[in-house]
Order: sequence, then C-alpha cells, then structure tokens
Amino acid sequence: MKRFTKALVSLILIMSMLFAMSGCFIKDLFGDDSDETRRRRRNRRTEETTEETTEETSEETTTSAAISELNFPDHVFTVEEIHPVRANGTLAGQEASDLLDELEDEFLGHVITSYVDIELCFANPENYGFDNVEPTWGDYTVDYDAELAFYNGILDELLTIDKESLDRSDRIFFDKFLYDTEEAIYGYSYDGFEYITSGFNALTGPQCDLVLLLDVFEFDTVEDAENYIALVTDIDRYYDQICDYEEARVDYGYASSDTAYEDIAVSFDNLAAMEDNCFLYDTFASRLDNIEGITDDQKAALIEQHDSAMHDSFFPEFVECASRMRALIGSSGSDTGLYYLEGGEAYCDYIYRALSNSTMTIEEMTTQLDETITNSYNTEMEIIAAAYDDPNSTLIADYMAADFSQGDMSANLTFLEGAIATDFPGIPPHAYHTFDVPEELQENFSPAAYLGYHLDVNDDNLLITNPASVSSNFGLTCAHEGYPGHMYQSLYTRNATEHIYMVINDSIGYNEGWTTYVEAYSARYFSDNTDLNTIIAIENSLNTLLMARFDIGIHAEGWDIDDCVAYASSTLGYSLAASDLQEIYNIIVLDPGYAVKYGIGNMITNSIMSQAHIDFPDATDLQIHTAYLNALTGTYEQITYYMYEELSGN
Repeated sequence: MKRFTKALVSLILIMSMLFAMSGCFIKDLFGDDSDETRRRRRNRRTEETTEETTEETSEETTTSAAISELNFPDHVFTVEEIHPVRANGTLAGQEASDLLDELEDEFLGHVITSYVDIELCFANPENYGFDNVEPTWGDYTVDYDAELAFYNGILDELLTIDKESLDRSDRIFFDKFLYDTEEAIYGYSYDGFEYITSGFNALTGPQCDLVLLLDVFEFDTVEDAENYIALVTDIDRYYDQICDYEEARVDYGYASSDTAYEDIAVSFDNLAAMEDNCFLYDTFASRLDNIEGITDDQKAALIEQHDSAMHDSFFPEFVECASRMRALIGSSGSDTGLYYLEGGEAYCDYIYRALSNSTMTIEEMTTQLDETITNSYNTEMEIIAAAYDDPNSTLIADYMAADFSQGDMSANLTFLEGAIATDFPGIPPHAYHTFDVPEELQENFSPAAYLGYHLDVNDDNLLITNPASVSSNFGLTCAHEGYPGHMYQSLYTRNATEHIYMVINDSIGYNEGWTTYVEAYSARYFSDNTDLNTIIAIENSLNTLLMARFDIGIHAEGWDIDDCVAYASSTLGYSLAASDLQEIYNIIVLDPGYAVKYGIGNMITNSIMSQAHIDFPDATDLQIHTAYLNALTGTYEQITYYMYEELSGN
C-alpha cells in the first residue's frame, strides 16, 4: 500500500465522475445468449492459462521467480477472519476515552508524514503536534513489516478498552478505528498487494491534478512560499520514486500494456509542454501579495527561486518520467482485470471492501447490483410507457426541456443552501471559495470538484468549476459537490465529532454514496414534476450502477469489453458498441474499484434510506438524514446500527 499522501489527496480532491453514460428515453432491446457469454469467457481464461503454461521460457521463469518473492494470502479471507468477535477489555470510563485520544494522535502522527498532507488537512497543524515538518511529498512506498508492527501495536491497545463503558461518540469512533486497524493488519500482511496496480495511470494518476493541487496552497508567510518552492523541487525526488515503483512492477511480472505506458508518457508530455506558459508562475506571484509585510526585494527573490525550481526540477522531471515510462514499452504486459493476475482475487476482495465501505462479499454486491439495475430500469420503462399512453402527460416535453440549474456555481449554491433546510440538518457558519479550472486543464477535468481544504476549520472550503463542462443539469452537480453533498457532509461530520480521524480517514465509498444519493434527491428543488425527477434519479443511478457492474465483471469475473457490452445490451437494452465503452473500460481496467466506490456506495445508501422509511414510517426525511449523518463515517453496517439506535430513541 502506497504512502498516505496518495490516498489522502484522492479523498480530499473529490470530483464528479470523469465520464458518464448518457441516459435516453427509448433504448433498443437486444437479446444475449448469457450461456454463450459465460462459455466464451471461460474458454478465454483457459486459453490464456494454457498459453502461459506452454510459454514458460527462461524469460517467463524469471518473472515467476520475481513474483515468488512476494507474499499473498493462500485464500480469500472472510470478513469474520479479518474481523473476529472480540471480547471487551477492562479499561473503562475516562481512562478508556483518554487512551482512545492518545491512539488517535499516534495514528495521525504515523500516517500524516508529508508537508503536503499537513498543509491540506490543517489550518493549525501545531494543534495536532505537527511542527517544523520538512517540506516534501513524503515517500511513495512503505515498509510493510514496520506498518504491520505499528497496527498490531494499535490493536493491542484498543483491545484493552471496554467499549461499552464509552459514550456514544467514542463508541462510534472505536468501532471504526478497530475495523480500520484490522483491515490494515490484513493488508500489510501481504506485500504482494503492493505491486498489483499502477501508480501513474494516465486517467486518474497523481500527475493528472498535480498543477491544480499546487495552485491551492496559500501563503501567509515568507516561509510558506519557501516551503512551496521546496515542494516544487521535491517533485523530482518523489516522482522518481513512483517511476522506480513502476519499474519494480515490471520486474515482478505486473507490467502494464505498451498502450498504457505510452498514454502515461503522453500525460507527462502534456505537463512538460506547459513549461513556458504555466498558470502557476502567475498564481505564485499573486499569492505572495497575501504575505503581510513582504518587501519588493523579497518578492523578486522568491519569484526568481520559483522560476528556477520550475525550470530546473519540476518540468524536467516530467520529461524524465515520460522517458522512463516509454522505456517500459515492450515489457510484454497487458491491461487486464485483477481476475487474471497473481494475487488478484484476494486483492480485488480487499480493495472492494475498502472502496465500497461495506463488508458485503463480491457475490452479495453482484446479486444486489443485478437486482437493483433490473428493478430501476423496469421502473423507468413503466413511467415512460405510462407517459406515452397518457395524452395529457407533459413528461416527455419536460424531460427534453429540463433545466436543473440556477446559473453558475455561486447561484446554485445560494439556492440550494436555502432549499435543503427543511430536509437536512443545519450546519455551522462557514465559508467557501469558488474558482474556475484553468483553461489548460479544462479538456480533461470533471464538471466540478470539492476540496475539503483545512479540515480543522470551517472557512476554507474550495469548490472548483470547469466552465467547459457546465450543462443544464449543473444544479445537480452543485448539489453533489456543495449542498447537501460533499461540502455539506464534510462540514457536518467535522462538527458532529471530536475525532478528526472520522473526517480524515473516512471512506470514499461513503462520500460518494452520500453525494450520489443527495444529487438525485435534490432534483425536487429544481422541478415539481415527480415523474421527471424519478427518471433523472434513475438515469443517474443506472450510470453508476452499470459502471460498478462492469468493474466487478472485469476484475472479479474476467470480463472483457465485449462482455460489458453484452451485459448492458441484455440487461438494459442499451444499443452500444465496444467503442462507446472504451474510455470508461480503460479507466476501470487501470484503476480497479474506480466505479465500485460510486455504484456500490450509491446502491447501499439508497437501500439504507429506503429501508429506514419502511422500518420507521413516521420518521421524516429530516430525522432520517440527521440520524444517518450522526452515525458518522464508519462502514455502512456500523452506520445502520447507530442510525437505527438514534431513530429508535435508544
């Protein structure tokens, strides 16, 4: 597992999905011989296994020997094996609560090791024991033995605590902390997990939003600016580590395809091409104006140092990365699902559990996904059929003219902040800032993004808009990113717990489950046509559900792109060609779990909310949403327990 910086940045910079399949009212129905599909997939795996067996040349033997150095589970562990029933400890009351706080501080000090993490997370890092941290990006890889020892130490301490003696807030934290620690122990027990996925994929790798991330840093002192320049310089060292990692993947037999390496190289070519006209030169200079008391001479010196760092370290590193990635072309790798990789089945199970935020097995996810997709599609078709049969229905016309927006990001957020007040609990006073994606990045950037900058205060929230991607549904995008989506949920959680761990170490599946749920819910604020809102909600949901099903098919069942097309055709009647799915297929293949965090999160969150209305028929949406949010960011199973505890009045 790579260093915390990579994981943290991906959680903080939360974007809408890169690609979404367009919904439509009328879809051609195509049959599919599912038995033939399964037979073709089974035969393909058999053929590939045979080829691997018959081609055990000296080169193959070398690769096998390299893989044999790595450690993998001997079976796919069950949740019960990873999370056995634990007896209560004996440490109780205030002593137990104090120990929890100490362990939380110990965890934060262990995993937040880079200047980048600290600057992004905290406006006041000294309050969390972070002082005089070296301005670097940290290290990309970790010592598995050291990590295993650390988390086993945390576990030993946690097991001394009598959970039942804790107050509700500490019990919620204890449950999540224990669960996460046990997951970490399992993950760090197998160093083979380290090399399975690429660090530099061309679509979701760290290089894709690097320059935008650097633009977020603020300067309050001259030292801030100097540290920023050090970070710019340190990209040389840090990205060299990721290149080393990619080369090690090849040595261990996990090479990507020639196309993937060329695409990664092109992503670095594009960064290198910005050297003479990058917006960071201007924004660096303008940020110096925020430093109180800075002199013109100091500004000039800092600008000169920054320019040197950009020209001598930053952009040359991108040229070097492109060269090193192209040097891996010809490594005989391929882009394939985890299903076909050594250790892939266990790794798939492990990351799906993390990204979905659920203890469901892959088989359980698949069954519920298939049922949910079919039921959602059938509901949509029933509404559409009824509209065509009713000469007085305005649904079709309303759909074609639908406008779920109040204008720009600020206008939509102002509208939504007031509109949601009767359905969602209040959040404390706060501030947010908006800015547009620089023109150089707009082509490959999502419609919007939320950056939970400085999680220890309420006033540094950042909402990013891509002017090139604004559509008539932009208000729903603003609901996803702002109110009552990412920004709202982040603010609520930070102020509902004293444990910042619950914010920093939450699950992206939890985040996206909530935001895809409230995005659909928020359609009612823009339209009073219930059927239209249902159709919009189903189409948005089907996009995420279908992509999650592709994700599971590719990585857990060995699907290729034709299998994805066949599933969509047989299940939903989508009239698709392989070329229609190529972009999203590439994302999912190269980034296992990319779609699971959206689709499974969406599915489970919707299910929890629907079931809560059944189990508590007198509860209002406000009460259900409040109970859900008060349960904080544990697994969905933990959330349901504490949500129901509150709704039951216990």
